[in-house]
Amino acid sequence: MRGLDFASRKYPEKAAAEFKKCNHLTSGNVQQLKIIAKTFYDAGEVSASLEVIDYALSQKSTNQVKNNATWFLDMRGTVLDYLNRQDEAISSYKQAAVLSPGESDMFLGKAGGLLMKTKRYREALPLLERCIKNGAMNGFAYQNIGNCYLELNTPAKAIAPLTASINAFQAFRKRVPEAYMPGLIQSHKYLIKAYERTSNQSEKLVWQKRLDALILDINDEFFGVH
Repeated sequence: MRGLDFASRKYPEKAAAEFKKCNHLTSGNVQQLKIIAKTFYDAGEVSASLEVIDYALSQKSTNQVKNNATWFLDMRGTVLDYLNRQDEAISSYKQAAVLSPGESDMFLGKAGGLLMKTKRYREALPLLERCIKNGAMNGFAYQNIGNCYLELNTPAKAIAPLTASINAFQAFRKRVPEAYMPGLIQSHKYLIKAYERTSNQSEKLVWQKRLDALILDINDEFFGVH
């Protein structure tokens, strides 16, 4: 297929146009189906991407598709979220978590994030907490748990996960200095809010000073601004 050549050269719009000319896209092997689905998505042909993904998943009895089902479920979640079909996207991420236990924290985190996006914080919490129970030192999962507690107006419960979030981000930052800086800054802001709402002004001041120092450190490290 000519579209595969365009896709390999990073021309998604041209590739998608070629794919649309083909009458038998679904006759491709599983690797080609992955390329076609991703290319349609990148080109903004989201409904076409979903059709290819759903076709592939309908063939999951075959070994090739079965071995790649997690990829298609993850991509399906991305596409459905783009289409504002969040409930279906959440279901896809949950299925991916079951199929790939080693990566379940990532997929549960995505499902929990979508529940937060639709303001279903109580539903999000169990999924996000399962990310942590799986042993992942996931700064974003801890951050989202803390944010859920803030949104549920229980700021005292937000303090421990937000502190854990900061510790996780700091641990990553020691290895890769530029990593997770926005997440680290946001967790500080949430934690300051949590202490403010629990009327703990002394801890609020401590963490505000730490945030100010962190921002100065980042500016100095990457921009040479004091």
